Amino acid sequence: MYYLLNESLRETEKPEEVNEPYIAIIDSRQWEEENSSYGLGPDISNIENSLGQLTKVIFSADCIGGTFLVPDSENNEHYFGFVLDKDRLVFVDDTNYVRNIIRKITEKKKTYPSSTAEFLYDFIDELTEDDIDQFNKLEKELDMMEIELVNKRRASSVRISEIRSVVRKYMIYYEQMENALSEMIENENGMFDKKLIHYLKIYQDRIERLYDIAADIREYSQEIRELRKEMIDMRQNNINTAIAVVTSIFLPLNLIAGWYGMNFKNMPELQWHYSYYVVMGVSVLIVTILLLIFKKKRWL
Repeated sequence: MYYLLNESLRETEKPEEVNEPYIAIIDSRQWEEENSSYGLGPDISNIENSLGQLTKVIFSADCIGGTFLVPDSENNEHYFGFVLDKDRLVFVDDTNYVRNIIRKITEKKKTYPSSTAEFLYDFIDELTEDDIDQFNKLEKELDMMEIELVNKRRASSVRISEIRSVVRKYMIYYEQMENALSEMIENENGMFDKKLIHYLKIYQDRIERLYDIAADIREYSQEIRELRKEMIDMRQNNINTAIAVVTSIFLPLNLIAGWYGMNFKNMPELQWHYSYYVVMGVSVLIVTILLLIFKKKRWL
């Protein structure tokens, strides 16, 4: 798939129509077959071997190559490569992720930059466009979990772990993206003009802020997990206390029952007319005294 870049973004599937700056999307098989025609160095021509590993950039004499590993809120990761020179921006993608990002760009913009370098900036800018909204949703979900825990309802430990995993992937992505941006800003081969470098520095600041937000959410999720553990421990302690109270109440009653259950012949109480009522009264008195003691100690 090709997109002609000349103050518009016209889509075409005919390579013979490409005679101006363009964007192309090909899969890794096509890239392996065609990369020799681009006249690239070995590090850049082998970018398909780095797909799915990390976000990075590689500079050559007259072009830039690299890979992206982009997470999303569903705990998925999208990976693709790219090669950029003055007239071409080629994406190597085995899914429709890059095409969907370009579709989002076309829906928002009416005019487009005439250079492939500026379009690459628009592209990476779109990669993080929805991250704040996703983080807000995760934070609200954690807020609801905290409320549920305070109200003595259970929160899913599996979901907490999923959120921590998602945020961790974002943090790794932002770290790698920041390193990639630093290399772009150094501009070893002069591919970027001063205006674009200024934009890249602004975008780098945004990446740093997003990293801080992600770190805060991860810390918040850790607090929720600890709160959940505390609530479970408290619930278990309440159960253990209830068991201990019941055991303490019935232990002396079991002693009385066992004592008089021996049925020795010389037990005068067995022949006394009021013995049953006395034992019943003593048992009620013991239970009452124990309940008062437990209540005073706030075990009940």
